[in-house]
This record gives sequence, C-alpha cells and structure tokens, in this order.
Amino acid sequence: ETIAVLGKLSEDPSRLIGVLAQIIENGIENWKSKEQRNLAILMDATVKYGRSDLLSEQWDFILCNITSWLENISSFETMDLDAFCLLRETLSVLDTLTEFFNSPGALADPSLPADMLDTWKEFFNPQISGSILSIFFNLVAAKEEFPELLLYSVMKSLSKSISKIGLDELQQFQTTLKLSVDYSDVLPDEINSLVNH
Repeated sequence: ETIAVLGKLSEDPSRLIGVLAQIIENGIENWKSKEQRNLAILMDATVKYGRSDLLSEQWDFILCNITSWLENISSFETMDLDAFCLLRETLSVLDTLTEFFNSPGALADPSLPADMLDTWKEFFNPQISGSILSIFFNLVAAKEEFPELLLYSVMKSLSKSISKIGLDELQQFQTTLKLSVDYSDVLPDEINSLVNH
C-alpha cells in the first residue's frame, strides 16, 4: 500500500517533499518501527526523485533519522520483524544516499547545502558505518534465533552496505571478536591465533 502511494507521489516530487515537510513539522517522537519503516520508504523516494528540491533541514532530518535508527537497531538485544523491516528500508535509503553522494554529480549539484558532502563524509558516514558493522556482527552471533529466509534477506542488504564502507571506517571500527568453540578444532592455528588476539 505504501509503495503504491509513493509511486503516485513520485510522479510529482514536490508532493513527496510536501509530505516530508508535514511529517517534520508534526514530529515523529512516538513513532514505532512500523511507522519509521514507512517513513524510510518515503525518504528513499524523496531522495531518488526530489533531492534537487530538498531544503537543508530536510536533508538533516533524513540523515539524522537513518543514523539514529541504525544506532538503535545496533543496540537491540533481540530483533522483531518490524525491526528487520525497518533495517531493510533504512539500508535502502542509505544505498540511495551513498550512490548519490559518491557520484560525480553530487560535487557539482548546486541544490545541495554547501557543507553537505563534508558533513556526510566526516560525521554521518563514519557513524552509520560503525552501526552497520555492529548490526552485522550481532546478527551473525545470534543467527540461530532468526528465521533463515528473513536473515538471508537482511544479510543481503547489509552486505551491499558493508561493501561500500571505506577503509578508514573499517579500520576505526572496534569490536571484540569471539572464537566459536565449534570451529576452533577445524581452523588452522594461524586463524585461531588471529581471531583470539
């Protein structure tokens, strides 16, 4: 239903931006994962079809919310279906943003706020990258708790996002790797040593 409505709205990007502006004005403080997921779908369509008309505050709203959602998801002890759906849609927005911000056209786009690309590279991208890596490791560690098809779908989206993480962000990421006892006897000594140190 949401996709059908957005399909009609995307024919006139000013309507997408109008809906986004109304949501910003009304606030989303009490929104749950399901509503946030629908908002992520709207954000994705807005960035794809109406980015040249976005105002600075709308860019901030989009970037701050996807950063916040990914941080929240990375701290979940367990994930329900709504959280998985929010993660997938948030990763879709992220993919659209990353593709645009890394394109040659973004550098010459006069509609972007002056410091948008620097803010993306210096603040948002590192924050988001750390959250994505945390989510990935958390899901891998708890993979038995989730239905295989759902996990596959999310891992496919996560893999796409991880493949776009830069070397600097990968080197800055801090995590404690845990060796699985199940595999320690089949791994070569060098790998066991690497994983445990």
